Amino acid sequence: MSNAVRKAYDSDASPLHHYLLKHMTPLNPHLAKLHAASLQDQRGRMLSASEELNFLQMLMSAIGARKTLDIGVFTGYSALAAALVLPPGGKVVACDVTDKWANQYGRPVWKEAGVEDMIELRVAPALDTLNALLAAGEEGTFDFAFIDADKPSYVAYTRRRCGCCAWAASSPSTTPSTAARWPATRPA
Repeated sequence: MSNAVRKAYDSDASPLHHYLLKHMTPLNPHLAKLHAASLQDQRGRMLSASEELNFLQMLMSAIGARKTLDIGVFTGYSALAAALVLPPGGKVVACDVTDKWANQYGRPVWKEAGVEDMIELRVAPALDTLNALLAAGEEGTFDFAFIDADKPSYVAYTRRRCGCCAWAASSPSTTPSTAARWPATRPA
């Protein structure tokens, strides 16, 4: 048995996985378009799984997220998924070290979906962006964060991200490891 992560587009995904895909909420047409285009790229395996983003959209909707972090953008698929469920005036701060694939694949679909102005793509190492957000007084202003980049830096991202998120900044007992797993609603 392989330790590799299986995604829906893998030919050897399990029958249970295929069942879940068949019965999940259908993808928004803009997400489906960006998903298909992204998979044509030679780095398409880096794309987040649709079923994962579908679940994260449900979580963002359930907590009433208005402002999110997206660390690791690639083609902008996860940023689009977040923007599509945020209310008017919502914001996605998307962090990546390059805008190459987001510009090639994502931006045209963001514009077509009417969410281009909701997505702020910051091109810099994510830790630099997170530090800049904290220095700019953004501590506690984010409702949700999705981390899917530079796996060795996850712990550092989680520690910085927790300072940016309202649910982590408002709880003195929240540690980075529990905050990463248990999002809560924005404090009153």
